[in-house]
Amino acid sequence: MRNIVEALLKLSGGSAIATTIDDISREANTIRHVVLENLKALEERGVLTVINDNLVIIHDRISLALHGIRHGLDIEKVARYLDWRDFEQFSALCFEANEYDVLRNVVFTYNNRRYEIDIVAFKKPRIVCIDCKHWGLRKGKRSQLKKASIVHKERVMAFGEVIKHNPRKYGLSSWRYAFLYPIIVTLHEEPISMCEGLPIVPIFKLNSFLQSLDAWSDSISYLHVRIHEDDPPWLKHMK
Repeated sequence: MRNIVEALLKLSGGSAIATTIDDISREANTIRHVVLENLKALEERGVLTVINDNLVIIHDRISLALHGIRHGLDIEKVARYLDWRDFEQFSALCFEANEYDVLRNVVFTYNNRRYEIDIVAFKKPRIVCIDCKHWGLRKGKRSQLKKASIVHKERVMAFGEVIKHNPRKYGLSSWRYAFLYPIIVTLHEEPISMCEGLPIVPIFKLNSFLQSLDAWSDSISYLHVRIHEDDPPWLKHMK
């Protein structure tokens, strides 16, 4: 299965969403009927569609990647086949399924500096700010993760100032206050962890994390913003 999944990820990269069973068979070095048998199993999961036992349409590359990891594909190898669009699409769907309003690629300026947040999700009084990292946590990545956590926290603090002074731009005119949660979503098959007070959430656990955010709220960093008031936003650090 893992050779077939890797072939699917490789052949569906970029703007391509379709391939053929013959191409998959050659790329995976696997005979055609075995490829077709495995594709039918993936089709039952909603990951792809097989047309006339030949054309293959890929619908969900993130689920395909996670399926490959669970069948022994190397995480770092999988990550090379994914891009930020795959992560953002899946993350946005998780938030929408949990009744959040979602904005993607939010660009703003604060103190003459340009910032961008991959995903900002709103559900009163919470605003969840996501930084998508399409790498795992192999050796050498921990230092990158620490740096990314610090930078993302600064990014969210700047966004807190922006929404405080211009809430109408983000549909927050009726909000009296907001809690902003900076979160990093990444590709790894490990438990949810913490870095610099920020949750590091495996993408396949994002939905369950959102459903249990109340339980996490006392142990993670968040920014408390009083909208329409002069009090500066303040950051609550992890205990």
